[in-house]
Amino acid sequence: MITVTYSRSDSVRFLDSSFLVDLLQPTCDHHEDAVEYLNSNSDGAFGAPTPVLYEIYRHAAWAGGKDQLEETTEALDLVDPVPFTEPATRESALVRAKFLADGNTINEQDIMIAGVVRESGAALLTRDSDFKKIPDLDVEYYADADSD
Repeated sequence: MITVTYSRSDSVRFLDSSFLVDLLQPTCDHHEDAVEYLNSNSDGAFGAPTPVLYEIYRHAAWAGGKDQLEETTEALDLVDPVPFTEPATRESALVRAKFLADGNTINEQDIMIAGVVRESGAALLTRDSDFKKIPDLDVEYYADADSD
């Protein structure tokens, strides 16, 4: 497992669930894009905000119970879990407040993910177009952005 201490000065990418699903599922339309990105950036540091891991783990548990959850956990050994800390919760609250003030809505999971990413100063690797709506969020797309 990659162990990295994250700070605003680090060059690290946090992986969104869209990337992890594409990477783990060979039948996904963007599987090759995810694999190619990872192979092209194999010297990079990768983390996953714990709200992202929750999204992945809840699906694995629902689809195959404890065995599938364990298999998925092992497959994600390439990423370092990045906790949803108290400072990240405050950053998430600011993201949500801005959306509400502007009359917009966004998925609560995405708000928490954005809070972790913005608080750390890292970039989010995704293809989820919803993240384009979040100000001051460094987003990198590995494939064409989709509405998820």
